[in-house]
Amino acid sequence: MQAYNIVKKIADGGLDYPSMTELGKRFRAVNEGRLERLRSGMQNTQQQFLELLPMLFHVNHHLLPGWIEDDVPKGVSFYYPDRTVLSSLGQISRSYRYKQPNQLNGDISSIFLMGSTGTIGQSSQSDLDIWVCHVAGLSAEKIYLLEQKAELISEWAMGMNLEVHFFVMDAHAFKVGSKGRLSSENAGSTQHYLLLDEFYRSHILIAGAEPAWWLVPPYEEHLYNQHVRHNIDSGFLNYGATIDFGGVPRIPVDEFVGAGMWHLYKGIDAPYKSLLKLMLLELYAFSFPKAQCLCLDFKQAVYDFKLNLDELDPYVMLYRRLERYLLSRKQTVRLELVRRAFYFKIGISLSRKSRSPSWRRILIDRLTVEWGWSAQHIAHLDNKEQWGIDDVIREQKVLIAELTHSYRFLTQIAQKIKASSKLRKQEMLILGRKLSAAFDRKPGKIEIINSTVSADLSREKLTVHQLQSEQPEQSLWGAYCNQLTRMGSNPPQPLKHSSSLIEVMIWSYFNGLLDAHINIPVFTLLEDDSITLTDYELKEIINSFRYHFRKPLKAVPQEVFVYKSCPVKTILYVNVARDPMAHLSARGLQKISNRTDSLDFSSLRENLVQTLDLVVLNSWNEVHVSRFDLHDDTLVQCLLFLLNSIAMSASKQMPEFEALCFSVTRPAAIANRVQQLFRDVLRYFLLDHQNVPGRYVFGYEDKICVISFDRHKFTSIQVDTQQEFIEMLAQERPEFSPIRLDRYSLSENRELRMILSNSHLRGIQVYFRRLAGQRAIIHVVDEYGSLFSYQIPFLSVKTLIKPLYRFLRIIEYRKNTDGGSETPIAQEIFFYEYLENTQDRTARLIRRRTESDFTDSDFYNIRALVRKEHDGNIHYTVLVGEREFDSLTLGQSFYVTVAKALSETNQLHERQLCYVTDLELADEIKADLPFGRVQTIHYFQYKYRLESRINSVLNKL
Repeated sequence: MQAYNIVKKIADGGLDYPSMTELGKRFRAVNEGRLERLRSGMQNTQQQFLELLPMLFHVNHHLLPGWIEDDVPKGVSFYYPDRTVLSSLGQISRSYRYKQPNQLNGDISSIFLMGSTGTIGQSSQSDLDIWVCHVAGLSAEKIYLLEQKAELISEWAMGMNLEVHFFVMDAHAFKVGSKGRLSSENAGSTQHYLLLDEFYRSHILIAGAEPAWWLVPPYEEHLYNQHVRHNIDSGFLNYGATIDFGGVPRIPVDEFVGAGMWHLYKGIDAPYKSLLKLMLLELYAFSFPKAQCLCLDFKQAVYDFKLNLDELDPYVMLYRRLERYLLSRKQTVRLELVRRAFYFKIGISLSRKSRSPSWRRILIDRLTVEWGWSAQHIAHLDNKEQWGIDDVIREQKVLIAELTHSYRFLTQIAQKIKASSKLRKQEMLILGRKLSAAFDRKPGKIEIINSTVSADLSREKLTVHQLQSEQPEQSLWGAYCNQLTRMGSNPPQPLKHSSSLIEVMIWSYFNGLLDAHINIPVFTLLEDDSITLTDYELKEIINSFRYHFRKPLKAVPQEVFVYKSCPVKTILYVNVARDPMAHLSARGLQKISNRTDSLDFSSLRENLVQTLDLVVLNSWNEVHVSRFDLHDDTLVQCLLFLLNSIAMSASKQMPEFEALCFSVTRPAAIANRVQQLFRDVLRYFLLDHQNVPGRYVFGYEDKICVISFDRHKFTSIQVDTQQEFIEMLAQERPEFSPIRLDRYSLSENRELRMILSNSHLRGIQVYFRRLAGQRAIIHVVDEYGSLFSYQIPFLSVKTLIKPLYRFLRIIEYRKNTDGGSETPIAQEIFFYEYLENTQDRTARLIRRRTESDFTDSDFYNIRALVRKEHDGNIHYTVLVGEREFDSLTLGQSFYVTVAKALSETNQLHERQLCYVTDLELADEIKADLPFGRVQTIHYFQYKYRLESRINSVLNKL
């Protein structure tokens, strides 16, 4: 080789033969130097694999690894095995005898190594990426057989402690834009030119044709095809003796987005590995369109006879380019991060002495001297796994800032080039959500401070302290390291603080601070006698973390981030560090009662649930903790929060749920009761009534709570008495809304409980119970689930049911002819009588038969018309036979006049009652109803008012 610069432009005649010959020598020298460096880092058996690699594709024989029975493509162009190869071949198969094929060109054009092999970035654990390049025109079947052969060779290499990835390539197809399996296996969304850039600056030719790219001057890469054509036409180049992947004049800016997203996605889990490539993409994009690819820097150095292998090392060249870029922008903090990432990538601990330093160690040692790193700093980096928590937090912040910067930079590029394809937008959405899940800080979210550094924090001596809170009646907890036992007058900043002890503890768990501990010291304030934390409770809490949230959490598939996150596991901690009966426990007493419901305990009707800490693991592997300490509303607010969290998610599926309680008083009973309630509510709304807006009723203390889904969210209504509850049930509903009762609800009102338990039935339900004094109470559950209750005189079952049935059928007719519904209403009507056995205190509902024959004169039918005047007053017009009575004209004598008219008729005998069996509501009344339409309870409300006033007057006549 001769030491001179080669500058031959196409306008001046291009490269001549001596220049091309000289360039071939230089590139081969660099190639051989890299190959030798690769061998020096390999074991003897691994070196044997490298020697035999081209031979295994050159021939196909049943005595050799990679044998395929079918006619697999074989033969490596211009390959002639030497004695060393044949000797190694004899070691793995003594019976095999090699015969050189007659043809010069085989089905395999070239075999290349690429990536970190032969570079300072290679280690004993590095895998090998191998391009097996076949000639153009092979059938799909032939290519498949070649891939199967490569897979068999890869399996053989596993026995030599080598992880080998083969990529079967067609150089011509690649040149015109097809990457085959590379797009998914090797670089994700990496595009054509970025992949080619990495290949050209890191490739090592193992056997076969040399790249035509070597013989195209870097300063005229944009004239790549003209130079190749010139070299062929001049007779200096045998194109068949080369392999041509095409040139890299410049990288299209839209490739930066796809490649950047891929490396950033990988960088979330392994930031140091992706950081260098992300910064290179930033450099390329920032300098676009003037940026020169690194592969052209490499080629230019060869053309300039700068053949120092250290400086031509792909990773060193990458670092040098990034160093110049960051220094030009005065970003020294980022440069130090690049240096740390580079050092960690090399994986050589310089603080640990070596008797025979490798070329990699010598090179990285020279670079660290150049960077001005002290021995103390290097030792600190070498002990990264033993970093303290302060170091971990500091480094995590730097890495997150860098990854966030890369994402924003990519977003700006995508907006600038208007990367508006649906696929690209979805990729950006997925990436943004994964970044958010991994690093965004949100209230209650458990931040994993050790996700990027991967240090061992189990050695830290953790203590938890209760802190003084500015909020009255609210606890505050903080986590500290270094076995802090006393806070002092100027306490340090806690690693983590929260009003929830569970949040502090589970933060410590997920960050590895509890890995080596069964229990940890927790210090409470002496003046706070409400805290009753015991060693047993603390130990059980830690054990529950290990059982329910085993580390590491399962990896989240990329497609999950297409959808909103949703809860998948929920653990509810009840009464953490609290005793609901502390006033008794302090005296060694326990309360015993027949009323065992933990939400309505004893004759005092106490709610034993004081605090709740809800831990939610969602589908993105985010862990959130929410504390509820609102005294009366604690349980309801927690339940609503969980329901609405699921309602806002994508799947609306029922998550895994468990309630835990380790407090001093009744822990198992409290946990079981809370777990029953939450599971029943979740199952009711998420499984049983997904498409029906039902209502769930449960009681706590002396309250009744109703949970329902209204206007895209779950809400609750609490009432203090059963009468208020009944009045609430009488309200109009926008649609059919059945009721589900909690297993303990309304236990003291069996009648109402049995009625509401039937409310899931479609149609009209009428329940009645006979009372003393010849009266009866009637409960009507209408088509929307609204309840109306009233009392009337009772003569017989027949005289009670007949007029009601007739009334219901007539108002059904009224609603059908009203025009409010496109399809006729034909609802089933159920009549039930509630019967109670006073002796054994049992009760049951008996269904009563209805009759459609209304000819009997057991009662008198009257028809009523109801209207509202401008003054807002309600007026009636009643028809008795052929006579009409109007309250507007009769005034205060209206009811007396109607009663007298009824008493004068032949049909009304002694003890007969007046029944309104036909009632028409005026349009102005219907228009004023809450949902703009009439439902059955509205008719009953007016029927009851009118009937009761008339019957009251009749009894006095």
